[in-house]
Amino acid sequence: MMKMLLFAGAALLAATPAVAQEAAPAGGARIELRGGWDNVAPVVTYTDQTGSQRISGGQSGFTYGTELGYDAVFGNGGFVGAYAGIAGSTTKSCDTVGIIDECLSAGRNVTAGVRVGFVLPHASMVYIKGGYSNGNLKIRDSSPVFSQDLVESQDLNGFHVGAGGELGLTPHFYTKLEYVYTHYEIGSIDLANARLRTTLDRHQVVGGVGYRF
Repeated sequence: MMKMLLFAGAALLAATPAVAQEAAPAGGARIELRGGWDNVAPVVTYTDQTGSQRISGGQSGFTYGTELGYDAVFGNGGFVGAYAGIAGSTTKSCDTVGIIDECLSAGRNVTAGVRVGFVLPHASMVYIKGGYSNGNLKIRDSSPVFSQDLVESQDLNGFHVGAGGELGLTPHFYTKLEYVYTHYEIGSIDLANARLRTTLDRHQVVGGVGYRF
């Protein structure tokens, strides 16, 4: 009986490191696939001596892409990480002005930033994030009087902030949900005693699945 107890105890001690390793906090390098709701809204602000007027409108579509990152976990359960990603979008807005049809399409979006948060049980996380964004906007004008469509592509610099959470499915695989707000500067024009400023606001609710190495 004593030999059996000693054997069982030895087996439990041998299994403990493996169990601890399986239950280790999330961290390290990761890669994920992302997709979700994407809303792009141009904002025009007209400012003169009497005050400011703001006009905005948005269109929704689908965003899809990938993100790479690395998270360093501290002993108190907090973590800090860096990430970079690229995504596309189906978001498109078309209007007719006179005899000209104009379509604005959201192109690729490149992001890089940092995130901080806390590690939860079962390799899960909550976090806030922020960083740099570079988005592409395509403008296509067509008309019966044009010999061909006029196409312009413009890269926009901006910033993004967001918050989200990850749910560990296994020590390596996870699923996630996050909200991200992005602001891009397009440009401004100085008029007589007034200024016209154009920006672009972006709202996204994104889900994803990832693998942590």
